[in-house]
Amino acid sequence: MDEAAPQAAAGADTEEVAKALEVLRLRWELDYLTGYDKEHGWWASRRGVIGHILTADSPEDLGQMIGLDPLVRLPHQLLRYRKRLVLLT
Repeated sequence: MDEAAPQAAAGADTEEVAKALEVLRLRWELDYLTGYDKEHGWWASRRGVIGHILTADSPEDLGQMIGLDPLVRLPHQLLRYRKRLVLLT
């Protein structure tokens, strides 16, 4: 019975990590590859750029750091950009 509590806690942590990774992926997948590991914590790597890696203590902090990147394309910006392309062609 003493072993069940740590295993349950480890499972909850894994589940929380998976949920947070899904949120990060849904929000930032166009520009960043995101992940988590016990050694480095939360990390994000800019797609197409070698050596640009962000690390943070929490998924919220990582999301804020990515959001400060001026090159990040937000969904509403993509839509506006796509409309301009249609008008120009």
